[in-house]
Amino acid sequence: MSAHKKLAFEVPDTISDHDAIALMLQGNTAWHLLHTDLRLTAEDTVLIPAAAGGVGSLAVQLAKRVGAKVIAMAGTEAKRTIATDLGADAVVYSSTTENLTERIIDAAGEHVTAALEMTGGDVFHATLDALTPRGRLSVFGAVTGANGLVPITQLVAGSKSVTGFWLPSLYSSRTHLNESMNALFTAVADGWLKPLRGRTYRLGQARQAHYDLAARLTTGKTVLDLDS
Repeated sequence: MSAHKKLAFEVPDTISDHDAIALMLQGNTAWHLLHTDLRLTAEDTVLIPAAAGGVGSLAVQLAKRVGAKVIAMAGTEAKRTIATDLGADAVVYSSTTENLTERIIDAAGEHVTAALEMTGGDVFHATLDALTPRGRLSVFGAVTGANGLVPITQLVAGSKSVTGFWLPSLYSSRTHLNESMNALFTAVADGWLKPLRGRTYRLGQARQAHYDLAARLTTGKTVLDLDS
């Protein structure tokens, strides 16, 4: 089995295999969501869901590096602690959608200017509602399978924008991935970006790994070890 040359990168000796795997998919996704799609600045208050997950944990650190105020979302007390340790300024408990918009605004002390979203349904609408006028929302998934129909009148009245992001859309050009991979490798080598290492499963535990991911029992980057 071989990888396409556009998706193959030489890993510096200072980067472990586990970290390199996390940076390739989750790291690139977090980097481009914040920098390419949202164009995040130090003036922003940004909402980051699943802040103890693979993408979210890296996004929290990247957003803090920019200087943005970070409001994280997490579904358990343990995950809330992880988000806080990663640098989040406040954490919203996301296991229920009841009054979610109000809880986001309360945690931020204001409406958020930028947000990531990957749940769909009620969470999408709560996130959109929490945006300030001219706020930006970048959607990169819908793990519940529920669509979040965009209310046009709300977009117009609030001058809000909603964009979609999918990392493979950048695969046709090496330029974008070169920039992000170099930035991510440098950040890890410099010590300020630390991929959150989740559980490593043996190949024979692949079913369990998929179950745990679907049940949201994992944190950080989950790895399937083909050699064990």
